[in-house]
Amino acid sequence: MPESRLPQSPRPPNRMNLELRVRLLGGASTLFGSSVTNMSPAPATVGELLDRLNESLGNRGELDPSCVLVAVNGADSSVRGGPMCPILPSDDVAIIPVVHGGAFSVGRHRVLVVCSRGRADLGFEFLDEMRRTHPRLRIQAVRSNMVIGVGHVRKILQLALEYERRGVMISEKLETEILLRFAVTTQISRAIREAGICPGRGFILIALGRGRDLDGLLYDLRDKGIKDSGYMRSAEPHLRRKFGISRGHLQATASPAPLEDVLVELSAVLS
Repeated sequence: MPESRLPQSPRPPNRMNLELRVRLLGGASTLFGSSVTNMSPAPATVGELLDRLNESLGNRGELDPSCVLVAVNGADSSVRGGPMCPILPSDDVAIIPVVHGGAFSVGRHRVLVVCSRGRADLGFEFLDEMRRTHPRLRIQAVRSNMVIGVGHVRKILQLALEYERRGVMISEKLETEILLRFAVTTQISRAIREAGICPGRGFILIALGRGRDLDGLLYDLRDKGIKDSGYMRSAEPHLRRKFGISRGHLQATASPAPLEDVLVELSAVLS
């Protein structure tokens, strides 16, 4: 009688023989000289991925883990264990540089901040085009001299989103509300004139939405030759003069970021 054999489970694929395709966006593609890199054998975790990418760079530079977003199948790996987030060779993995922590979450919204030095051909038409091309994102551009940093952006967005939730916005649209709060005015024409995107002037592009949609926006910006400069010139002197904020006022503010918080306070009392 022939010997009976139990069915055997198929052997798992040998990771040593598998390759992971990694997409490089923004400054990462400039650093590596390519928009895609393939890694074999495929790394098992995000931490291993970043370590091996930095090893491959040698003396050409370094990816700072605190300044990059690693998207795995469109989701931020930081909410799935950070460096311990597992990666499969079949996963869609993208490395997205951020500006000083410029990719973050506010409530259920994912936020991307891109700093651009500006070009003569980038004005309201460019902003309208981005909104038409990416209708699932809410996009606004604020002139660089009206933004202190990413912390300032985060606080203004928290304010605007809370007012949207409560139904007490100044404007009917969140994008306009954001601009009004940065400009500290209830007049839309004044906000556009003083804080809106202007050809030839540096600006901060702010986008809210899902990770995969933000990924698409970064691709579009790259195709148009718009790179994240990773640099924000200090706007503090301009903002202090514009809103008449004295050194004594700042010293009386018990905060590690006094000017930021004074500006947010001024924005909060708009009506």
